Amino acid sequence: MATKTQAEAQRGRPADPSIEDRVSRAAIEVYSEVGWGGFTIDAVASRAQVGKAALYRRWTSKQDLLTSAMRTIYRNQPGIRDTGDVVTDLEQMAEGLIVNLHSARGIAELRLQIEAKIYPEILDPAMDPIRADWMQDARECIARAVTRGQLPVGTSAGLLFDAIRGPIINRFLLTPSDKASRLMDDRREFSRRVVRLALKAAES
Repeated sequence: MATKTQAEAQRGRPADPSIEDRVSRAAIEVYSEVGWGGFTIDAVASRAQVGKAALYRRWTSKQDLLTSAMRTIYRNQPGIRDTGDVVTDLEQMAEGLIVNLHSARGIAELRLQIEAKIYPEILDPAMDPIRADWMQDARECIARAVTRGQLPVGTSAGLLFDAIRGPIINRFLLTPSDKASRLMDDRREFSRRVVRLALKAAES
């Protein structure tokens, strides 16, 4: 009968390549529901249906786990779609933001933006991939539009995106829960109005 060598025994069961994605999704869900105060490795392990030992081997703290989850979620995320028309690009981006805000990921992002101001030394690293993703998308989109003559040279990507994201996030936060479906139902028209207002300001 064949027996395991000592090296084989030490290696044990092969690592599950899907664990990182499963744990990342679970971490985002847990954080979106309970925030930093209730976020624990044990809670994430339970949600992901992964043994706690497997998590502790990969992440030494809940800070490392949340930061890793954000990086995994944002890794290889597609940028703003290039349709050839900046108005359409921005309207689709705005509509996507509304959809995202109604998801666990969107709520996690909102929580993180606030809590990173309260616990900057702990949560700023988790915000880094979000900031980088936003700014890269903004700069690339506006650079394309300027090159095509669709926006004036000197248009600030940061200000333009703030002018679009701000009203959407504000509307989402101020809409009563029992009327939240209205924003989703009207997302295309609301996105169109916000983008046109922002572009009009950018041209002045």
